Amino acid sequence: LPFHAMETESYVLFIVWSLLGMVYFRKLLRNDRNCRYGQRVIVWVILLLLVLFASMMWVSRATENAADSAVQRIYEYHQNHPDHDTSDGSKAEREAYLQEQARQIGKTNTLYSVVSLGLFLLFIGIMLNNYKDNQILGRRLNAAEQEVETARKIAALKESIGVLLDNMPALSYYKDVETGKYLACNQSFAEYAHKAAPEDVVGLTDHEIFPSAVAEHFVADDRKALEMDKPYVFFEKVTDAAGNARKLQTTKLKFYDTNGKLCLLGMSMDVTEAEHAKAASERLQNIVGALSEDYYDLYYVDLDTDEYLEYGASTGTGLRVLESRGADFFASARERANTLLYEKDRERFIEALDKEMMLESIRNHGTFIIQYRLLIDGQPTYINMKATCISGDDRHMIIGVSNVDAQIRDRMAAQLASEESKSYLRLRALNSNLIVLYYIDPQTGEYTEFGATREYEELGIAKQGGDFFQMTYKNSLHTVHPKDHEMFLSLVTKENILHAIEQDGVFLLDYRLLIGDLPTYIRMKAAMIEENGKQTLILGLLNEDAQIRREQEYERKLSAARNMANRDALTGVKNKHAYVDEERRINEQIEAGEDIEFAIVICDINNLKIVNDTKGHNEGDRYIREACSIICSIFKHSPIYRFGGDEFTAICRGYDYECLDELLERMNAANEKNREKDGVQIACGCARFKSDRSVEAVFERADRRMYEHKAELKA
Repeated sequence: LPFHAMETESYVLFIVWSLLGMVYFRKLLRNDRNCRYGQRVIVWVILLLLVLFASMMWVSRATENAADSAVQRIYEYHQNHPDHDTSDGSKAEREAYLQEQARQIGKTNTLYSVVSLGLFLLFIGIMLNNYKDNQILGRRLNAAEQEVETARKIAALKESIGVLLDNMPALSYYKDVETGKYLACNQSFAEYAHKAAPEDVVGLTDHEIFPSAVAEHFVADDRKALEMDKPYVFFEKVTDAAGNARKLQTTKLKFYDTNGKLCLLGMSMDVTEAEHAKAASERLQNIVGALSEDYYDLYYVDLDTDEYLEYGASTGTGLRVLESRGADFFASARERANTLLYEKDRERFIEALDKEMMLESIRNHGTFIIQYRLLIDGQPTYINMKATCISGDDRHMIIGVSNVDAQIRDRMAAQLASEESKSYLRLRALNSNLIVLYYIDPQTGEYTEFGATREYEELGIAKQGGDFFQMTYKNSLHTVHPKDHEMFLSLVTKENILHAIEQDGVFLLDYRLLIGDLPTYIRMKAAMIEENGKQTLILGLLNEDAQIRREQEYERKLSAARNMANRDALTGVKNKHAYVDEERRINEQIEAGEDIEFAIVICDINNLKIVNDTKGHNEGDRYIREACSIICSIFKHSPIYRFGGDEFTAICRGYDYECLDELLERMNAANEKNREKDGVQIACGCARFKSDRSVEAVFERADRRMYEHKAELKA
């Protein structure tokens, strides 16, 4: 063999170093997580060949050394035992010695061959064991690579959703339903949770972020949202990061992400300012805020290709899918606008939804915002679209769509209420007697109350309602004075008020309202106005109690004065002036051709002059009063007039007219009775109206008959 330069120990050392190298390389392979030793099989083969080669060299060299030692011993033996000794014993001894040396060489060769084979098999075993470990390691590496790839995709998705949430005008987040941990949120929510950044929220549960009571409240809301197949919308009072009380409109909905994991998306809009505006106006306190069901759509648009991702689209099961894709956002939006948008907003929306115009607005103002009305269940609903670009990324656009119908309509109502309040204050400034003002829809009867006084509010009348006239009818039962109630119900009707306004331009009615159980004279005044092309009935109640009572007092005093002017001071019956007024009224009826019935009775006191001359005027006055009393007791249903010193007249109608003959008989009976005791004697003459041209003609006939009767009494 040509390798005489290396001794046996060198080969042994070479084998040991190869073995150590193999062990060390095996350790490296076990710790190789990044596949840095991709050609490890070649290294194993080289090491195996080196071990095989070194083992063969070792066996060969050991056998050679054993053979050299045996030759040397045989040589020394031959020197000590010369060949000329040919005895049988010597010869046998030499053969035995040679055979012994040959056996030793064979044993040495066999021993080293077995050791070499053992080393070779050991290395083969190590290699096979490493191959098995390598297979296990390979599977682990593949699994690790898949986990890394999955984690990378999830991280990218979370980053994308995080960017979307950061650009939403609300506290936004979503969480894993199974674990309750937050997966992403925007900066607004992180600040609300008293965290520096969204990364500090991700991975935590509600109980790890908020106090126990708040966390339990959030978890209860989550359970409600998970039980529903539509968005769960509710209002809640919270405290913001600065410690201020706020009111949020929160929407929670469940959805499945792209990995099929059930998640919960939450978005909270701050409606505090709208609530403050509502509280500032009495009208807004009674507006029923029928908020339509809010929904949100988010779009992530590639500005180079116009391709987009849509987050929040509904599936047939009612759940929300995290992601859907489209080829051209702007073309798709314009196409859907033609069928889904309110007709009056379509042209403006389609014109505004131009990519270049939107980008120009974003460059100049940071955002592009447009409000329009979407037809939801056939009703126009206000929608807000907000678009912006991610900071540092001008290739993508984030577009958020939110339902702002409630906020817009509240703001419009607040503006209208403000204007109407101003109108009320102006009216109140011009008329301090204004108690309350009503705005009424003449078609539907819906009404709203403005500026009621404290006393009027105590009546407990609803400030808003669906039928003003029905409300008025019900409340009149306990608020209108009983003596005015029938008149009130007959006049205060929708038809009567609108007819009066159409005829006269205004409706007026005075009646008594029970305020604090005291009757107060009220003047109802109504007129029609036009606002924004719509007819509105304005109805006000004015406190005219003082004015009407002054007028009544004036009328009472005037009536008293008139009564005094028309009364006879001595007898208390009406005088000739009152008779002239009544005569004029009856003549007007006659001239009008009215069918009337009346009779005139003229009475004259006999012997009044004799009483005055013989007994004095005081006795004469008593005589006149006694005669007047007799006349009034007989014609007690008719007005009595004193014409002069001894003459009285009665105008008989109704009962007295029907019983006129009987009454005249009673007068005759009184005269007969008084004749016996030298009492008052009264002469009477009567005439009925029979198509005469005037009262005077009837009076003249009665006067003639009175004188005839007077003559009879004196005879």
